[in-house]
Amino acid sequence: GRAAELVFYGESEGLSTSAVSDLAAATEQAFRLVCLYGMDADFGMSVVAEPTSSPEAKAVVDRILKKELAAAVKAVKDSPQSVLKIRDALLVKNRLDGEELCRLLGITEK
Repeated sequence: GRAAELVFYGESEGLSTSAVSDLAAATEQAFRLVCLYGMDADFGMSVVAEPTSSPEAKAVVDRILKKELAAAVKAVKDSPQSVLKIRDALLVKNRLDGEELCRLLGITEK
């Protein structure tokens, strides 16, 4: 959501409530990956009881989120028509599952 907003509307428009929700979910997932599952080589394998209070963990999470946002922005720029198809489908139906999304984008299982 945030990547599409940046590409289509620019930085000046701010975050919509949907993008804020996406960002909150991505942040929570990144903290779990880093602090619970030890999935960052720089941070290590330690489990952090209160991950959001750790400045080191926050720095790693910020790095991950920036990297993934850049990748998402590139994907949107590379295929804006796909984003518009998804937008149009979501205007009709508020939620799409993986199968519906693949069908919409013409992706077949291998």
